[in-house]
Amino acid sequence: MSYYILTSGINLKIHKNISFSFESLKEDNNSNNANTTVSPIYPKNSYISHSLFDFLSKFKKQIEISADAWDSIKKFTNPYEFIHTVIPGNKNSISKLKPLSRSFYKMIELWKLFKFDEIRSNYVLPSISTFHLAEGPGGFIEATSHVRKNPDDIYYGMTLINDDPGCPGWKKSNNFLDNNPNVKIIRGEDDTGDLLNIENYKYCKDRYMNSMDIITADGGIDVSIDFNKQEQLVSKLIISEVIYAITMQKKGGHFVLKIFDIFSKLTVDLLYLLSSIYAEVYITKPHTSRLANSEKYIICKNFLLDSSLKIAEAFMEEFAKLNDAKNVVSILNIEHDYYFLNKIEEINAILGQRQLENIITTLNVITNRNNHDKIESMKKNNIQKCISWCEKHDISSIKLSFSNNIFLSNVYEDGTPVSTLRSHNSFLKKKNSTYTNTTTIHTASNDTPDTPDTPDSIEVAGCVNNIANKAEAVQPITYVEPIECIPVITEPVHITNTVIDILDNMEI
Repeated sequence: MSYYILTSGINLKIHKNISFSFESLKEDNNSNNANTTVSPIYPKNSYISHSLFDFLSKFKKQIEISADAWDSIKKFTNPYEFIHTVIPGNKNSISKLKPLSRSFYKMIELWKLFKFDEIRSNYVLPSISTFHLAEGPGGFIEATSHVRKNPDDIYYGMTLINDDPGCPGWKKSNNFLDNNPNVKIIRGEDDTGDLLNIENYKYCKDRYMNSMDIITADGGIDVSIDFNKQEQLVSKLIISEVIYAITMQKKGGHFVLKIFDIFSKLTVDLLYLLSSIYAEVYITKPHTSRLANSEKYIICKNFLLDSSLKIAEAFMEEFAKLNDAKNVVSILNIEHDYYFLNKIEEINAILGQRQLENIITTLNVITNRNNHDKIESMKKNNIQKCISWCEKHDISSIKLSFSNNIFLSNVYEDGTPVSTLRSHNSFLKKKNSTYTNTTTIHTASNDTPDTPDTPDSIEVAGCVNNIANKAEAVQPITYVEPIECIPVITEPVHITNTVIDILDNMEI
């Protein structure tokens, strides 16, 4: 797993710059609050990373067109899918564990790399208090409990509770909750767990202000009807999660926040706010987060404020307006400096290329559904990666083996047959225009497990134009002429403007 350092400079008086700007309000657009403005949304394309935004928008529309096939094929093009998902043709997933949700594995990864309970080298806090926002059905709590194994810890969870079948709530968690009495479910003042209800915010503020060692926010909403609006649709939830976290965070504590695209002024504001009041802020995407989606995690370490009172009061003035706002444009009345924006654009370029690569690969497999050898080869390779991941993260796993004899059917260790495959080398020599001239992204874990406790190194090989070559089968999108190659990058990221220049010079 790679991570990227985000720095803006510490600003403990950032609360003075909190000022919400809305696209429109349902009722009174003439707010009496001088700090609240109503303004048009930032340009429809994006606030930053314009070319990447355009590329992703076009490909996400292709996903919507191929939705049914996408759900089937993505299992093979996501390298770590079979950690949790049952392997086609087999009765098991690689992991022997049956956690409450896939998010369990993401948090396991984050714990291993960032060591949230270490306040200094080799000293682990004897007991901790954690608060998990938008947590249902409980994957992050379960992972924290799995890592810590400490009955003296207290884990609080809060999530929306309603009758919507798409809302996970705590329906799957009864056995886990019964077996872990140190997990406390918080429903708030109105008994719904709704983070957007200001009374529920006051409930948490009054009881837990500046008391939590670790806070996580793993909220999301179903955006399958329009992937391109994900950043906008989830924005109010993410704002509320940040407000709760800053209010309840103990000095020196850590915050884990799930976000999606980073194109809007609002998301940039949130990143700037967090990097102003935490000593260290990182952006990362766990291996167990599907490459094709926009999901990424913001890791905020060492909260710097002695008290969150001033910043909580600044947010309180704006919080009640969230439900009435059609769209929040920004939360800070500042324009960001070039260095900060450039850093985010660098990170966008790296993660965005990986995302585009995976989307294009999946769409091409869908277009060439008869290429069974390719699918079986991907499945075989991904199974090995999943086994390596489980070994690295101390997760009990099943063991599968394959025959290397190209004339015999491969057989799983449990006796389940797998379709006959050509050897891997033979496949690589295959002349198929769909898969030649492809841009590849390699991480240390692609072939072997990562070195424990160190970030991966990433190599971005090939040119951005090769994305276009790889996507020829996906119509009707048209791409650009050959351009400059992306340089090799080693984490943490400290690179020049080359990546940004490449993307900004693209023409869609």
